[in-house]
Amino acid sequence: MQARTGTGGRLARDAIALALALTSSGCSYVFMPSRARVEAHPDACVDHRVAPTIDTTFTVVGSSLALLGLFVLVAAGPGEQAGTGQAAGLAVAGVGTVIALPFGYSAAHGFRSARSCRAARSAPPGAATRP
Repeated sequence: MQARTGTGGRLARDAIALALALTSSGCSYVFMPSRARVEAHPDACVDHRVAPTIDTTFTVVGSSLALLGLFVLVAAGPGEQAGTGQAAGLAVAGVGTVIALPFGYSAAHGFRSARSCRAARSAPPGAATRP
């Protein structure tokens, strides 16, 4: 029996590197201020929704990958190639989850920050702004 020198290990390593690179760039978490900072400086906050929308797009992509991986995992039936199908399903589901969770958190943070900023800017001076 000859040992296989497939690209499975390299593919998994590249997928993990891509997932880590994507999750390290959550736009909203990096560029949108926290609620406390918005309340302290309402004139310097960011009220646009571009960054959270980008994060939401990556969340949808990651969630789709996770679902695709679960479908592949379930569809891998018994047989010679079942182990390969199950491994591929787990890998794709894992990468999708690693992409979706941080971007989802970042998107939620961005939408909360934009909502707080808009409420702080529209509130009369001295009013409490806890949307």
